[in-house]
Amino acid sequence: PPEKPTAPSEEQRSFNRLSIRELNPSAIAGIMGNIKVESADSFAYDRREDLYEPGDQKGDGYGLFQFTDYKNKEGEIVGHLTAYRKYLEDNNLRDRPESQIDYVLDNIYSGIGHSIGEGNRKDLREVFKSGSPEEVTLMFSRIFEDPQKGKEHNDRRVQSALKRFESITGNKQQGGMIARNPYPHNPRPI
Repeated sequence: PPEKPTAPSEEQRSFNRLSIRELNPSAIAGIMGNIKVESADSFAYDRREDLYEPGDQKGDGYGLFQFTDYKNKEGEIVGHLTAYRKYLEDNNLRDRPESQIDYVLDNIYSGIGHSIGEGNRKDLREVFKSGSPEEVTLMFSRIFEDPQKGKEHNDRRVQSALKRFESITGNKQQGGMIARNPYPHNPRPI
């Protein structure tokens, strides 16, 4: 009898959703590199941020992108976490990796959810269209993730993005130049 198929991992689900949204390989790799760092290498959509020590999950951040909230000048709780929860409710969606990715991309492409500013949205759309994996990774981290100063881990984000880019395309990125694989083949599975 044939083997029962296994369900895709959360990492594969994230990759599949970004692919369905028709992003180019550099954009997919850059976002996946950020998710890997933000989710502490777990790709768990229900992951909470670590607060005191690795693995304690007692922080305020939530999900693949570690959505957080803050109090605005009027004392209201605002931010990506509140906006994401409203997005789920408004669209009758469940919390899952695909919903989190859709929220982020709808935020960038359509201005839905917590505002990151029209200029920032435009910059991200441009880098998604024509940037290198490194450029996408760093700009997405700076604009959307906005990590705490000193805890950016940009080296890990970029390293993960470059590995992902190579896996997707079969090409190795070196010093800003793409080294073509002399033996073209279908992209390797993740």
